[in-house]
Amino acid sequence: MQQIKQIKELKRKSINIREGMPIKWPQVKTGKYDVAKATAKIECKCSYNTKNGITAYVDHGVLFVTPFKDAVKVLEANGFKKDTRLHVPFSSKDLPVGKDAKKWEQLVIEANLSRRDKN
Repeated sequence: MQQIKQIKELKRKSINIREGMPIKWPQVKTGKYDVAKATAKIECKCSYNTKNGITAYVDHGVLFVTPFKDAVKVLEANGFKKDTRLHVPFSSKDLPVGKDAKKWEQLVIEANLSRRDKN
């Protein structure tokens, strides 16, 4: 597995979290993601946060999430700042539903293989 080195590559290995995107939480069957609420307290247009091996980042108002460990290095190299107020989707057993579920599953598998290859 090649290391992610550019923000463009990172975006391809991320899911764009859209307003109203269907999400499945363990406590409830399904719901819709509230991007405005998740990013309301974020002051910098280029912020990120991590939780349980997942990284969420806001790039000029657009929220993304990725399971790749290399994400933080790429984000910091591009001027992103850590902001612990940013909610990290898919880090607490919540999952995407529909077409995004398959992409997320593939990204997680690829990220796990990438971590294993580095060890």
